[in-house]
Amino acid sequence: AGVAVGALSGSLIMAFSSTYWDNAIEAEVYGAAMFLMMVLCYLTLLWSNKIGRPGSGKYLVAIVYLSFLSIGIHLTTFLVVPVIFIYMLANDKTLLGDYRFVLVWLIILMIAVDFNVFFWGILAAIVILTPAVFSKTRRSYRWILAFAIAVAALVGYSNHLFIPIRSAQKPIINENNPDNWNRFKAFLERKQYGQESMFSRMLTRRGSWKNQFGIYPHMGFFGFFREQYSEVGYFFIFFALGLWGIYEAIRRSTVNGIMFTMLLLVSTIGLLMYLNFSDGTRGAVLEVRNRDYFYTPGFMFFAVFIGAGLSSFLGDIGRWVTKKQIWKKALYVLAVAIALLLPAKTLQANYFMHDRSKVWIPWDYAHNILTSVDKNGVLFTNGDNDTFPLWFIQLVDNFRPDVKVVNLSLLNTPWYIHQLKNQMGVPITYSDEQIELLQPRWLTDQNKVWRVQDQMIKHIVTANAWKIPIFFALTVPSENLIGLEDNLIQEGMAYRLVSSTGKGRVDPVLSYRRYMTEFLYRGLNDPKIRKDENDNRLIANYTTGFLQLADTLKNAGEYDKAVAVINKSIEIFPNEWRNRAFLAGLYAITGQTDKITPLLEGVNNQDAEKSYINAAQEMLNRRDYRQGKKLLLEALRRNPKSIIAYKNLILSAQQYGDTAYYDSLTAAYRSAFKDNPAQLAELDRFSKAVMSRKRTN
Repeated sequence: AGVAVGALSGSLIMAFSSTYWDNAIEAEVYGAAMFLMMVLCYLTLLWSNKIGRPGSGKYLVAIVYLSFLSIGIHLTTFLVVPVIFIYMLANDKTLLGDYRFVLVWLIILMIAVDFNVFFWGILAAIVILTPAVFSKTRRSYRWILAFAIAVAALVGYSNHLFIPIRSAQKPIINENNPDNWNRFKAFLERKQYGQESMFSRMLTRRGSWKNQFGIYPHMGFFGFFREQYSEVGYFFIFFALGLWGIYEAIRRSTVNGIMFTMLLLVSTIGLLMYLNFSDGTRGAVLEVRNRDYFYTPGFMFFAVFIGAGLSSFLGDIGRWVTKKQIWKKALYVLAVAIALLLPAKTLQANYFMHDRSKVWIPWDYAHNILTSVDKNGVLFTNGDNDTFPLWFIQLVDNFRPDVKVVNLSLLNTPWYIHQLKNQMGVPITYSDEQIELLQPRWLTDQNKVWRVQDQMIKHIVTANAWKIPIFFALTVPSENLIGLEDNLIQEGMAYRLVSSTGKGRVDPVLSYRRYMTEFLYRGLNDPKIRKDENDNRLIANYTTGFLQLADTLKNAGEYDKAVAVINKSIEIFPNEWRNRAFLAGLYAITGQTDKITPLLEGVNNQDAEKSYINAAQEMLNRRDYRQGKKLLLEALRRNPKSIIAYKNLILSAQQYGDTAYYDSLTAAYRSAFKDNPAQLAELDRFSKAVMSRKRTN
C-alpha cells in the first residue's frame, strides 16, 4: 500500500506543480513530451529486468523509435536518451563490447549536435548493415539488433516529413515555409534561432552563477524550484522528501537510483549550464520572460523522488506496525492520509495561479483590436503577444478573417514577405527575386540600421497608395513606426494611417463608441482571475487608450463624456491610479472639488498623492490658487514628504505673492528633510530658480 500511495502522491504532485500545470493549460508541447520521457524511462527499466532473455531487444528498438518519434513533439525528450545509453552499457556489459551497437548509438546521439552527421550517418549505417542482415553467413542477432535500431531511429524521425507536406498546402500560418529541401533542412537545424553554437555560447557565462542558480527575475533556478510544489513556507517538506527519495532509490537499487539521479541532474544543473540564461548584467539583455518551462523535466524527476520518499517512509511505518496495537494502526492511517494530502496542498498552492477557466483576456484583446480595423484593412502588429491571439480568433473562431495581419517581427524574413504578397494579398510590388535580396541597410545620416521591416512598412504604404485602409496596433512602439507618428489617428485600439499630419490625435466619435459599447472587457475587474505580466501590459494599453480618449474629450470641452469614459475605465480597472488622477483633475475643472476626496477614499497614499497633485495642477493652470493650494495640502496630508507637492506649493505661493506662506513652506520643507542633505540642497536650487523667475517677471 505504501508504494502505491507514494506513487499516486508523487504523480499528483507533479500534475499540480506550477510549471507543468502552466504548460498544460497552453497550446504547448511539454505535457506530451514529459509523458514520453517517462515512457522511455519505464521501458528502460522493463528492459533491465529482461537482459539476456529472449525478446529483450524489442525494448531497445522501441526505446529508440519512441525517442525519435518524440523529437517531433519537442527536442527536450531527447535529454533522457544519453543517460539511458549509459545505463544500458552499465547494465549489460555485452553491449559495451558490441561495436555495432555502440557505433549506431553514437550516430543516434549526434541528432542533438549536428543534423547532417546524424542523417547521413544513419543512412550509411543502414546501407552497411543491410547486407549483413540478409547474408546467410554473417547474419546474427547482434547484426539484426543494430540494423533494427538504425531503422527505428530513421522511421521515428520520419514524422518530420509532415512539416513539408503541410507546408506545401500553403496554410495561412506557415512559418519558415519549409516546403523544399533547403528550407526543410534549415528548419530541422533550427537556423531560425540563429547560427551561434549553443556549446560555444555555454562557455561564456551570460549571467553570474549566483543569479543563474539562485532567485532572480525570469531565470533564477532556485526561485522556480522552491515555488513548484507549494508556497515557499512549505518548500522544505517537499525538498526533504525528495532528498530522502534519492537516498532510498540509490540504496535499494544503485544502478536504477543513479540513472534517475543523473536524469535529475542533467535536466536541472546540466540544462542551467547549457542554456546559460542572461541576467542582464553581462552585455546580453535579461531574459524577456520566465524560463522555468525549460526545467520541466527536472521538476518532474524530482516529483518522482518525492513519491519514492513517501513510499519509503510509509513502508518503514508499515513494517513497524507489526503488532495489533490500535494506536500504531491509527498512526499508519494518519501517515497515509498525510501522504495523500500533500498533492492537495500543491493543488491549493497553485490553483489560483493557473486557473484559466474564466480567462477571456487574450480573446477579448484580439477582438477589440480587430474591431478597430476597417473591412479588408492591413493591420501592423508588433510581436508574438499581440499577434497570436489575433490569428487564433481569425482562423479558429472565424472572426474578422478579412483583416490582413502583418507581424513586424516576422516582416524581417523573406518567407513571410512572400506569404503576405502571394497568399494574403498585402500590397507588395516587389518581385520574388527582389524580396530574396532584401537586407538591412545602415543609414549614415540618421546613424541607425534601416531594418527589412522598416523598408517593408514604407514599401507597403507606398504600394498601397491609399487603396485599402492601413492600421497600426496600439502595441506598436514609436521606434517601429518609421516616423509615421504624426500621420496616425487613434480609433479605439488601433491607429489609422492618414495623409494629414498632427500630434496625438484621437477620433473621439469612433473611439468613444468602441470603448464604451463595442469592446469586450470580460474578467478584467474580477479579482478572482489572476493576471500575469502579459495581462498587466494589456491592461496598461487599455488604460492609456481610455485616458487619451478622455483627454481629447476634455480638450474639446465635452466634460460629461470625458467623465463617463474615465468612470468606465475605473469600473474595469479599479486599481489603476491614473484613472482617478485624471478624474480628480476633471472634477477640479468642472468645479466639483467636493467629489475629489470621496473619489480617493480607500486609495493608497501614494496614488492619492499623485491624484491630488494632478487635480491641483488643473486648478493652478486655471489660476485658482485657493483650490489649488487646498488640493496640494491634501496631497501633503497623504504624504507629508511629497517633494512634488512642496515644490508646487512653493512655486504657486511665489506666483500669487503669498510671501508669508512662501516663507513658512520653505521652513516646513527644511524641517521635513532636515536629515536629507541632498533634498535641502535641492530646495536651495529650487528656491533660487523661483526667485530668479520672480525677478524676470
